Amino acid sequence: MLSKKYFLALWTTTVLVTISSQSSFAFTLTPGQPGDSDGTFRHSQWYLNRQGLVSLDAWPELDPRRYLPQPGVVHTIRPGGTDGLLDLLNNQFGHSWEFIPKGDIEGSFNVENYYTCNPDFACEADGARIFNSVGAFFKLNYFPKGNDPVGSTVHWIQRVLTNYDVDNDGNIINEGIPLDKVDIRSGARTPYYDESFPGSNSTTFRDLSHVAGSHTRTNHYFYAETYLVNEVPGRTTVLDTGIVKQRVEIYNGVRWGWENKFGSGLGWRRFFGNLSSGTQVDKYKLDGLTPGSKYRAWTDNDLPSNRCNPNTFLSTDNDSGFSTRI
Repeated sequence: MLSKKYFLALWTTTVLVTISSQSSFAFTLTPGQPGDSDGTFRHSQWYLNRQGLVSLDAWPELDPRRYLPQPGVVHTIRPGGTDGLLDLLNNQFGHSWEFIPKGDIEGSFNVENYYTCNPDFACEADGARIFNSVGAFFKLNYFPKGNDPVGSTVHWIQRVLTNYDVDNDGNIINEGIPLDKVDIRSGARTPYYDESFPGSNSTTFRDLSHVAGSHTRTNHYFYAETYLVNEVPGRTTVLDTGIVKQRVEIYNGVRWGWENKFGSGLGWRRFFGNLSSGTQVDKYKLDGLTPGSKYRAWTDNDLPSNRCNPNTFLSTDNDSGFSTRI
C-alpha cells in the first residue's frame, strides 16, 4: 500500500499530466489579434476627403467587449453558439433540425484576411473586386486536428446583426432597420452560409459584406458571429411527435464586423496605448495636420470618471507626427 505522502505525490503528478494533455488540445485563433497573416490588416480607412470612415469593429460602441483587447480585432466567442444564434436557428429551422452545442475543437482558426473597403480603396476577394463600396473582407481558415470533424459534413453558420438587408440579387433593402438573422439567401433550405453564398467550403470561410453606390453615404453597421458546424450523418426521430430531424453539432465561433460613418463629426482619430503606471511616450502618424491648429485629447483609463492624467500633453513635429506623453 502507498503511504499518504507518496499517494499525494502520485495524484499531483497525474493531475499535472492530465491538465497538460488537455491544454495541448485547446482551440486556438491565429495570428494573435490584432493583425492578419499577410499584412493587409487595416483597422480604419477614411474616404472622400475624410467625409467617411470605415472601421473594423465586432461590437457596438456602447458594448465594453468592443475594446477588449482593443477595437478592430477578431474575437473568439462561446463554443456551441450564443443564445442569440441558437434562438434564431431553433425558431427558423427547429421544426426539422436539432442543433447541438459542442465544445472546443482540437485544431485552430487562422485569420487570413480582415480589412476595410471604401470608395477610395477597392476590395479584392480571391480575384473578385468591388468598387465604390464600403464594407470589409474577412477570410478564415479552419485547420482540423485529432478528432475534429472533416469532410463534406462540415459547414459554417453565421448570425448577422445589421441595420440593412440584401435581397437575393444583391440589392440593399430595409436600410436603417435593425436586423438580427441567420445569414443565408431568402428561401434557403439549410442554415449553412456556405450553401447560400460562393467562396466558402469545409475548411474556409469567406465574406465580402458591403454596400455600394449612394449607400456609402449612409451610416451602416455589420456585426457577425461565425461558427464551424458539423452535420451528423443520418437523422433522428423525436419519440413524442414522430418528427424526423437532421442533427447539427456547433463548435467554435468568432465575432467580427465593420461600421461605416459618413458626414460631420468625423474629425477624430482613435489611438491606443497600454500604460498602467509611470511615464510613456507614444508617437502616431497623422496626415494633414494644420500648423498652428489646436488639438484636444481624451484619455480613456481606469481613473475615476476617465480623467486625464494631469501630466498628459500633446506635441507635433514637421513630418505630421503626433506624440502623446503621459
